[in-house]
Amino acid sequence: MKKALLIMMALLATMVLLVACGDDDEEIEAGAEGGACLEDGTCNDGLMCNEEDVCVAEAADGDDPDGDDPDGDDPDGDEPECVEDADCLGISMCGDDEGEAFCSLEVADVCMDGDFNQDCAGTYEMNTVKYGACAEIDCTSDDDCDGLETCDDPDKPARTASCDTDAQKCMLTID
Repeated sequence: MKKALLIMMALLATMVLLVACGDDDEEIEAGAEGGACLEDGTCNDGLMCNEEDVCVAEAADGDDPDGDDPDGDDPDGDEPECVEDADCLGISMCGDDEGEAFCSLEVADVCMDGDFNQDCAGTYEMNTVKYGACAEIDCTSDDDCDGLETCDDPDKPARTASCDTDAQKCMLTID
């Protein structure tokens, strides 16, 4: 009797484990977290395609979990980082080096020669090649203001770029 009870308990425990583990063959829908990326290399909202072509959650800090910069580049490496300046975050400009397109934050590429952000009178005005002389730069997050401090006068106190979300304009504040 005890032996039969032990066998019944073992069978019951095995059945509970099988039900709890689910079907391992169940396929995750393309575009969903853990699933394959969609044919166009994208995923559902809040997800991004990593270099293994699997949809993963976007990092909260804006970093790209596939290890490359969050600047519009294709994580599997078969597409250029950018095609036009709008593909690059902040003031980064789309450059080309021996046929390889990339987003550049080099001073020579993004800053107006001889003009610094401090030359502008307004709080939200910046001097950049991408946006022009003393132009206001619209933003919804700090990522939109990425690199603005690059065009500051190096002889003046260091400043940090951020988005004034109330005004929806980029600004620079002294560190």
